[in-house]
Amino acid sequence: MSELAATRLAVLETLGQVLETPVDDLRANPVLAAHAWDSLRSLEVLTLLEDRLGVDFDLRSFNAARTVDDLVHLIIPGELAAHH
Repeated sequence: MSELAATRLAVLETLGQVLETPVDDLRANPVLAAHAWDSLRSLEVLTLLEDRLGVDFDLRSFNAARTVDDLVHLIIPGELAAHH
């Protein structure tokens, strides 16, 4: 599994856990607002992803994310353009 695929899966699994939403639903509709995304859940996802992946997010950039791929792009910048 590529680093991009592994990161995307980690993001999907973390979102699924926090939003209590199946990963397949997040894949089918990757817009976070469609899945009870709010400020509390956003911070929970931020903390879990930072711990799980060993990254530090810029809070403004994280809060600007609107889709699953936006979050992945914050972790692996520049990769999504080549794979989109």
